[in-house]
Amino acid sequence: MIDYFKVITITHHVIDVSEIDAYVVKTDGDVPIAQKLADIKSALHIEELCYLSTCNRVSYMLYMEDELDLEFIKRFFDHVNPQLHLLEEGHLTSLVSVYEGMEAIQNIFEVACSVDSMVVGEREIYRQFRDAIAFSKEHGLTGDNFRMIDRATVETAKKVYATTRIGEKPLSIAALAMDSLLEFQPEKSSKVVFLGAGETNQLLAKFFKRHLFERFVVFNRTLSRAQEMAESLQGEAYEMSQLAEVLDDFDVLVVCTASTQPIVDAQIFKKIASKNTAQKIVIDLSVPCNIHKEVFEQFQFNFINIDELKVLAEKNLAFRKQEISLAKEVIHQSLPTFRNIYQQRQLERALADLPKEIKKVKQKAIEEVFSDRMAKLDEPAKQLVLDMMDYFEKKSISIPMKTAKKAFELDEH
Repeated sequence: MIDYFKVITITHHVIDVSEIDAYVVKTDGDVPIAQKLADIKSALHIEELCYLSTCNRVSYMLYMEDELDLEFIKRFFDHVNPQLHLLEEGHLTSLVSVYEGMEAIQNIFEVACSVDSMVVGEREIYRQFRDAIAFSKEHGLTGDNFRMIDRATVETAKKVYATTRIGEKPLSIAALAMDSLLEFQPEKSSKVVFLGAGETNQLLAKFFKRHLFERFVVFNRTLSRAQEMAESLQGEAYEMSQLAEVLDDFDVLVVCTASTQPIVDAQIFKKIASKNTAQKIVIDLSVPCNIHKEVFEQFQFNFINIDELKVLAEKNLAFRKQEISLAKEVIHQSLPTFRNIYQQRQLERALADLPKEIKKVKQKAIEEVFSDRMAKLDEPAKQLVLDMMDYFEKKSISIPMKTAKKAFELDEH
């Protein structure tokens, strides 16, 4: 029954990430996604269903007896998104990847361990996988089979990250910028000024807080966003237009805006940098650069730019990819362990009623089949018979369990 585990997935390997949204679960009106998944599960006679959707993949993990043939997959996506109308078989088969049995287990492990990710080694996919499992369990979409998958995946992921370097060397621009900044050994009391309150600067702000920096000022085109970010930093907030008016000095300047033109020219830099520019640190993560070229011509300062960080990110990603084979070996070694645990669990289920049934047989033998003959025995003889039946009852339970487990062990070898 391990062949009941199946995976239907569409990933960045075969489709542009912008198109993946068409294959996620679509709901109408006020129908919650959990109800839509429950409807799919019921309509297609799926025993257990877990749904994972990220920015670069959608994965449907199933436990069911039916085979994943083309007809089933077409019906499945008709329920997922009726607007797809996947009528061309060639298109569908080239788009969808299907895994069954141990291949499905391996795929689940590789996805959760970030071996199959667009950004190799990212730990976010592991969290997303655990959230998907928890969501499915909470809404009654999965049961004991995916409970075992969850436990096995957790153990496998721990081994992958503990025994390989697939998660080492940061890839995010914000993390790399922070690492580069710390090489200059700035004081924790440094005045850190953010120009822009977008996602990248917000992430970088968290790194500053984690490293115990204390003084922050945030400038943004929209004041409310600057205030929101400044509040999380316990700092000050201003509109970008106030930059030259209110800022008279900084130690670290972080620039990341959506502007297509430089927003810091030589005149503004001279005003906001005060003196000792050679000791100042400027980080520009904007594309294109938001620091005017004349600033570089007229002033000396420590500069961290996005182009250098991108090169470093590519090197780090290449390093992580070298660890993929080692991570896959860890996963490969985990598969027989899961198979064994799964088979033993199936044995436990199959034999769950065995003790009760054997006890019924014993009681019937004592109270009905041999009741007349038992009544003629004296107490010592009667007790001997009862003790012997108790002994055989225990052995009748343990022998099938041991025999089956031994058979599984031999099968593994």
